[in-house]
Amino acid sequence: SGDTFIEIDPNDIQVPGPYGPPWPYVIEPIELHIGSARAVITIEDENAKMPLAWAITNREAVNKQAEAVLATFCDWMGMSDLEQKMLADQLEEIYKYKTFELNPSPILLQPQRSTAAARTQPAGRITTTRTTARVRPTQQQAQSAQAAPQRPTVAHAADFAKLFHSALLDRQSLARPAGHTALPDESPLKYLALWGSQRVNVNTAPRHVLEAALTFGGGNPAELAENIIRKRQDEPIQSIDELKQAFYGDSIAIERAKDYLTTTSNFFLIRVVGQSGNARVSAVATVIKEDRNVEQLVILYGL
Repeated sequence: SGDTFIEIDPNDIQVPGPYGPPWPYVIEPIELHIGSARAVITIEDENAKMPLAWAITNREAVNKQAEAVLATFCDWMGMSDLEQKMLADQLEEIYKYKTFELNPSPILLQPQRSTAAARTQPAGRITTTRTTARVRPTQQQAQSAQAAPQRPTVAHAADFAKLFHSALLDRQSLARPAGHTALPDESPLKYLALWGSQRVNVNTAPRHVLEAALTFGGGNPAELAENIIRKRQDEPIQSIDELKQAFYGDSIAIERAKDYLTTTSNFFLIRVVGQSGNARVSAVATVIKEDRNVEQLVILYGL
């Protein structure tokens, strides 16, 4: 399967929106047969789903908006008041570990004194030496002392991915469809981004995800979502500025929501499922693509 990954060049990926493979696939699923084994590789557009991380914010100015966004999504999916309350309680637990922030900075790590170093300097004992010269630290040592250790910005996405795939979130409940909704036989889990993405692509998101995202801007998100869908059926929207110009009457609402929107997907999920007889293995990897640079975020197995 490693050779197969090499053959799929992420730089060749073009997100087709409503014009190509069925949502949420970026390309048609690839099926391989090796002897009696069968492997299926799929690549999904995570920017076409609603980031559940939006609901975990510590910014008071955004809390009410985030609650409204989640409520819009849950209503579309036919989740009962009890189900929404259970989800809110689970998100409250995840909040204790991490909160969502747009365009986050690298994560600074607190330097820890090594145990070995602590043992070599017993408390209460002072050692002196006779010397007439002071030892100056080298430039490399000085830089090392000054530079605080940190994790890269993409580590935030990896953290959310691990939290949302832990026991803190009941994914089995979210995977159950509610047949009495506008989306019969569809589960909330199918449309939720659980891997740390931050924005929704207005060109590829389905109606209810797009409407939920536009709720950040106020106004009439249902009507605006309908208008955007009609426009993107003709051709993809190239920029948020173009969106504001096309729907000038909703430009204020779009401006308010723009930090949560994008017109180009860059967050992808690659799933590999292999099966031979009754044996089944699977792995999921997420990547961020910026121009021609592709950065792997996290790999989880058994999903």
